[in-house]
Amino acid sequence: MLATDIDPIAVGVARENADANRAAPLIRAAAADGLAHPVIASMAPFDLILANILAAPLTQLAPALSPAVAPRGIAVLSGLLRNQENFVLSFYRAQSLGLRETLRDGPWSALVLERGRG
Repeated sequence: MLATDIDPIAVGVARENADANRAAPLIRAAAADGLAHPVIASMAPFDLILANILAAPLTQLAPALSPAVAPRGIAVLSGLLRNQENFVLSFYRAQSLGLRETLRDGPWSALVLERGRG
């Protein structure tokens, strides 16, 4: 499994959590500033991608993130508000990722998208 973040401190925390949960041998944590980063690009496509950032960066990432999702793969996009769901979804539908499920917690939403779904 690959875990990345643009923040090296967050990467360090991910490594610490993996170690504390005895999962360190299963997880490669790396600082990476986007999907074109060699550590990410070399391992694509992915069966599962989790992206927890705000709506605007999620829309900007759509052209790069979508091809990194394997056939029948899943992308979970979170960090957006309920009133941003359709806006963000429109960028990913244009990239052949369809809505599988919407998860909500208070004002926050997560879109579960699937390659090859409607």
